[in-house]
Amino acid sequence: MKYSRKKIDRAGKVITTKTANLFEYAEAMSVVDDWRKLHLPVLEELMQQLTALLDKNSIRPAFSSQRLKRMISIQEKLQRTPDMGLGGVQDIGGARLVFDDIPTLFSR
Repeated sequence: MKYSRKKIDRAGKVITTKTANLFEYAEAMSVVDDWRKLHLPVLEELMQQLTALLDKNSIRPAFSSQRLKRMISIQEKLQRTPDMGLGGVQDIGGARLVFDDIPTLFSR
């Protein structure tokens, strides 16, 4: 991994405080954004495997999407729960599959 948990948590603290200078803030934002983007390949792989599993079982979702948490949302979450630390944020990436109804999902 490019960054240690300690460095990730430190960067998270910097982006939520008002005491950092512009250089420290910019550097911390870069670390947080890099760390955030590290989740994208895993999220894409998860969606590919889910799609393949659904296709194999002839199940078609009505809607699917994936996303990384926005930077402003990360900052707000860290401000609400400062003891958690950036490394403890568990919803940096998310995927959603929506089906027309429950029987469609379980009928296979």
